Amino acid sequence: MRWGIIHDYFTEQELNNFWQGKDPECGYISKYRKTFDVNLKMHIAQYTNCTNPVSAHVDAEFEGMPNYMQFLVPISVDRDTTLCHRASTVVEGDELWWRRGSLLWWYSDCTHWSGDYTKTNTSKQAWVIQTGLQV
Repeated sequence: MRWGIIHDYFTEQELNNFWQGKDPECGYISKYRKTFDVNLKMHIAQYTNCTNPVSAHVDAEFEGMPNYMQFLVPISVDRDTTLCHRASTVVEGDELWWRRGSLLWWYSDCTHWSGDYTKTNTSKQAWVIQTGLQV
């Protein structure tokens, strides 16, 4: 499989550390290495507050470096941590419904976009992580 979702990947404490900027591992890269590939290298971990759906795209590179895998960590919907189930991300046509504590992942050459969340909520908050491979 080239994309998927792992429910209950993060503890509430890990999510709170993400949220409060207290994550000593820069996006929990060591955790991703244990799950996916020991050669993952962090490119960027950024908090996003989406108020408009993101159209279909591929994140092939970050600042001239080829991306390898992408990760999305749902935080909240409408800034309410209990509403994550109202949002989704679509990867190659497969809708991955959010759940707090989950990790959505895909290889960077996969096309992905926002699910239609504007009917039930106005914004969604998440961490978006882009990685490459160490050579």
